[in-house]
Order: sequence, then C-alpha cells, then structure tokens
Amino acid sequence: MYTVMIVDDEKAIRNNLPHALDFHSMGFQVSAVAKNGRDALEQLGQTPVDLLFLDVCMPVLDGIGLLRELSAWKESDRPFVVMLSGYSDFEYARAAIQYGVKGYLLKPVDEDEALELLKRLRTELDARSQQRALAGLSERVSLLRELYHSGDGDRERFAGCTLVHAIALSQGEGGLSALRRTVEEHLPGGAEAFLRSRGSMASYLLAPLEAGETRRNALLLVRHIAHLAEQRGLACAFLLDAEIFRRSESAFRVDFEEHLYCMESEVFWGGGSVLSADAPPRRLTAQSEQRIEDEEGLLRKLRSAVLEAQEEELRAVFTELTAAVEERRLHLVLLQELCYRIYYTLSGVLSELGIDAGQLLPLDLRDAPVFLRAEEWKAELWRQLSSVLALIAQERKSQRAGVAEQAAAYVRAHFREPITLKSVADACFVSSAYLGRCFQKAMGVSLKQYLNDLRLAEAKRLLLQTDLRVYEVAEAAGFGESKHLVSKFTAQFGCSPAEYRRTQTGGGEGGI
Repeated sequence: MYTVMIVDDEKAIRNNLPHALDFHSMGFQVSAVAKNGRDALEQLGQTPVDLLFLDVCMPVLDGIGLLRELSAWKESDRPFVVMLSGYSDFEYARAAIQYGVKGYLLKPVDEDEALELLKRLRTELDARSQQRALAGLSERVSLLRELYHSGDGDRERFAGCTLVHAIALSQGEGGLSALRRTVEEHLPGGAEAFLRSRGSMASYLLAPLEAGETRRNALLLVRHIAHLAEQRGLACAFLLDAEIFRRSESAFRVDFEEHLYCMESEVFWGGGSVLSADAPPRRLTAQSEQRIEDEEGLLRKLRSAVLEAQEEELRAVFTELTAAVEERRLHLVLLQELCYRIYYTLSGVLSELGIDAGQLLPLDLRDAPVFLRAEEWKAELWRQLSSVLALIAQERKSQRAGVAEQAAAYVRAHFREPITLKSVADACFVSSAYLGRCFQKAMGVSLKQYLNDLRLAEAKRLLLQTDLRVYEVAEAAGFGESKHLVSKFTAQFGCSPAEYRRTQTGGGEGGI
C-alpha cells in the first residue's frame, strides 16, 4: 500500500478529500495531511510518503516553493506529486511541469479523473519500487558473500530478503545450467541476484519487493518460476529461506548450512518442488537426527562381503543398511557421513588388496551435479558397491592368471623332474589349494593334466626323434618308471609307446 500526504491550506480539502476518493481501491492510503509547504517539509523529513496531493496557492510556502525545495532531493527519494488548483492557470501548470509533477487536477476534483490518475501513478510507483529494491543488489549480494565467508555479522541490512536455492534433480535438458537460465530470466535482478553455486544447486538473493502481489510474495513468485522450469522439462526443486535473516541461532554460515541441509533432507525424502525454511519439517522425525542402529556392525558386514567378493552377501547387507536408513528417514547430514564411511570402508578393502582406489569416488549428496533423492541414492550406492566388486574380480582374475602363468612356466621348465602340485605351489609362494583353483580357471585344465600333457608330448618327441628305449623315454620325459608312461600313453592315444613308434616310423622296437 502506497502512502499519500494531502497538502492544502483549506481544512475542508484536508478533511474531505481522503473520503471523497477511494484511495484504498487503487492501492493507496492517506497517511498525513499538511496545511502548507513548510508543514509538509517538516513532516516529510520525519516520515516520507510516496505521493503528494499538493495545492498551488498556500501561505508560508506555496506549492511551487515546495516543489523547488524537493528538487534538491535525490530523485529516487522524492515523492510523486499531483498538483491541485482552483485556477486553470497555464503559468502555474508550466511551473509545476518543469519540476516533474505527475498530474494536475482542478478543484473541485473530478472523481473519475482522479482515480484514473491514481491508477497510472500506481503502475509508475510499482516500477520505481522494483528499481529501488534492485538498486545496489550487486553490492548487497557481495555483502552477503562476505557475511557467509567471514562467519557472521549484521543481518539487519538483509531484512525482508529471502534466499532462494534452485536445485537440479536431473541432467536432462541442460541440468543446472538450464535451470539457472530460467531462474535468472524471471527472478528480479536476474544474474545480479546470483549468490553462489555448489554441485546441483544455485543460490540467489531475493530482495524485498512491493510491485504487485506476486512480487511481494516470494513463495508465489518461486512457484511461478518452478512451473515455468517444469514446462521446459527441467526436473527441479526450490528452497526458500527468509527465516535466516529474521532470527540468528548460530554464526550465519552455520545457520545457512543447517537450514539448507534440513530443507534438502525434505526434498531427498520426497518433499514438494517448493519448500520454505519457515514451514516445519513434514517428513523428518526425531529419529532422523539419530544414526542408524548398529552402523559399525553393518559396515563390518559390508567390508567382509566386499573383501570376499560375495555378491549375494553384499546384496543382503545393502538391503539391511538401506532399510535402516529409510526407517529413520535419516537427516542428510548423517546420511552424508554414512556415505563417506562406506567410501572409506571400500577404499580400505581395495588398498588391502593392492588395488588402485583412484577410480572410486564418494557419494557426495551436495557436490554431485544432480541432487539424488532416496531411490536414486540407493541405485547409485549399489552401483558403487558393484563397481568395487568388479574391480576386485578383475584384479583377482589378473592375479590368478599371473599365478597360473608363473606355475605353467615352472612346470614347463621342470616337467622332466619329479614335481607335484605342492612343489609348484611352494615355488610360486601360494597354497596348493589356491594354485589348483587359479590354474584350473586360468588355463582350463588342472595343473596335473597340464603336467601330464607336457610329459606325453615330450615322450612322443623322443619316441620319434631318438633311439631311446621306452624305459629311457619314460625317465627322460619325467614319468620315472616305464609302466607309468605306458599307462598314460595308452590311455591318451589308444596305443602303447612301442606301437606308436612302430606305426609312425615303420621301424622295430629295440626292447624296453
């Protein structure tokens, strides 16, 4: 509501005009009257008004004299002026116009003409109110950044202001960048109101405005912006915080983060697209402020399942852990701490296994480019756990292949000697059971079969390329006694060593 002062030496005008015109319907209220220009100046010095209804002819200081005094004021501080006169005197009108008066009414005042003039002045005053509110916005934003980084300071200079946090809930249609463009197109001050950005969120300062119902009501304005963003396909949420400028609980930065975390927790657990710090939490409870039960035990189970690369066991722990988080509707601060504890647990397992953990990143709910809600967080957490399982499986496969190749090389070098699975395992510094599993998975055959195949291949070579007797071939190929060679050879090729030599060379056997 804009304020009006009636300045006229006629008492009847001062008393009757406030009732003769429906000021209130036009958004005005008569807050003061003065009997001459000097009286008006004294009152204006104490209580400024938005509009003067100013008589031309008055004693002590007339209307033109008052206009001359007001011309020395800063333009943005001067009230709008409508001149009143009982004379249609062109000289008075011209003198008034040179001082920038907004209208000229003849007495007696015509009601329709006056109301039409008030309607026009209301529009102009709305525009000026916006300009006043936005004047120095950049400076105010800079002061607020300084207040945030310094820790605390005077908040009174931001009385009536509102923090507006815009949060991107998806990367679709440009994510936060597109959301910022939408906000800055419609938020008073545009990019000048931008305060800071972090992860999926951009924060703005909404100055107190008086230009129209939507402009005065931050919640309506932001709901309108949210609707426009949704029409553009932008999944988003808006958080409003005027409470931080009305009441101080801790240092400004602490209050800033606490208010924000509380509202973000609401969004995480399914809150609406526009939330205000002034409204009490709807989804958080007293339990939300408490850690989940047996958090340490769950993390130990998680570590064990990952270390053993047991996907089924890991899925069971994941289900138990996320159910506990959902049951409490955990506050975002505690959930963020839990995410980091999970990250450190996983990093520790990878380090213990000698695996580079550089590819592993913590689930940071505030720094991610898209703000995760509950179901999305669960999906991302399982992807994180699965990726660690994959790294471990890949590393163990590589390790098995390395051990298997080392064992195979040892066998190729020593197959003529009396070696066993244990002697090969000792040479590779692993257990017999582990080597047996590794070798089977990497080579596709058991180490025993691999050794047997090498010896048989060597026996075939000796049978064809030398005149060694069968028992000598058996010893040279690593079978020891000839009966072992004969048994293995016959089982593998369907004929004895002597028969093989005879059929391949056409020669005779010189005995065994």
